[in-house]
Amino acid sequence: MKVRVRFAKYGSIRYLGHLDMMRFFQKAIRRAQLPIAYSEGFHPHQIMSFASPLGVGITSDGEYMDLTLVEDMDCDEIANRLQEQMTEEVRIVSVHHLKDDCHKAMAILEAASYLVFFRTYEGKQELSASLLSDAIRQYITEAEQVLVEKATKKSTREVDLKPLIYEIDAHEGFDPTLADTIVPDWRENEFLLNEKDPYFTMTLCARSSDNVKPKLLLDYLLGKIGIKEDEFSVGIHRIDMLAGETNRVSLEAFETIS
Repeated sequence: MKVRVRFAKYGSIRYLGHLDMMRFFQKAIRRAQLPIAYSEGFHPHQIMSFASPLGVGITSDGEYMDLTLVEDMDCDEIANRLQEQMTEEVRIVSVHHLKDDCHKAMAILEAASYLVFFRTYEGKQELSASLLSDAIRQYITEAEQVLVEKATKKSTREVDLKPLIYEIDAHEGFDPTLADTIVPDWRENEFLLNEKDPYFTMTLCARSSDNVKPKLLLDYLLGKIGIKEDEFSVGIHRIDMLAGETNRVSLEAFETIS
């Protein structure tokens, strides 16, 4: 039996790296006494896989983990057992059965949607949604290419992000209560909470071969308009991960049964 678990992570646990999150869930699965399947060989490990690692410092409402179980279980029971083992900053959103011939989430992942929001330090230049919208139009929408230097394991290479940016928009009026929910230590860092604070929504390619990190695009845009990032605190929140090349849908619904 295969299931797909969607979970959210907020607050200080955003500083936990991917390998540590894997160990966190491996221990939680054992404590929850789920009938997890193990690989064969001298060093058996739980058969589980994550759709895409989340960068350190990023919060999310849409993380996915595929599990293989050796016994059939009700999805609600799986969710409840797991949630009992979570910290208050990790929430099990849903659990769904998968089709027998389904692909792993990491294999079908096409895109990821993000929310990028700003807090201005007192006395520094203020950002506006109109300024960001003009930058999007001039340097992305109307540009023939969006060339950036992308770091690889061995070197850097120039990449055109234009075909990998599926959607990007600037908005005004980010809700401070949302910031309090996903990054509860905002107020400890003396940020200005302004009802007119701008924010981005963006959907970017997340294929393993062409994964675009929102920070890379953000650095490109702010650099074009001469804004220094150290004048702001930038919050990045992953909204969801999507499958399907043309009609993109949430991994929560793709190839799931119930």
